[in-house]
Amino acid sequence: MTHIFVGRNGNWHEIRIQGHADYAKQGDDIVCAAISALSYTLMQSLLEAEEAGIIRGLQQCLDRGDIRAGYESIHHGTAGTILNTILCGFRMVEERYPKNCEVILEDRGVGEK
Repeated sequence: MTHIFVGRNGNWHEIRIQGHADYAKQGDDIVCAAISALSYTLMQSLLEAEEAGIIRGLQQCLDRGDIRAGYESIHHGTAGTILNTILCGFRMVEERYPKNCEVILEDRGVGEK
């Protein structure tokens, strides 16, 4: 199963996408393909947002079965739209394939780890 963690701590946002969907064999897994497409779209959007000054301090890791991003939101409306749009896609995958994808929202207060 792929676990998608979306967290916030003040202005700091984190996204972690871990595990494999295991819907079908490698190369034929449509759930993995959907999650990958959304993940790479998010990563590119965040790179462009940092270049435009919408976010700062972007940290990214793109490993097979482990994708992570963290950033500080500067322009909350635009940065929020990017994340909410991709989150909508992840939730649609989760709704259709609940045995293969789980979205977990983590909202921590300022100063919590």
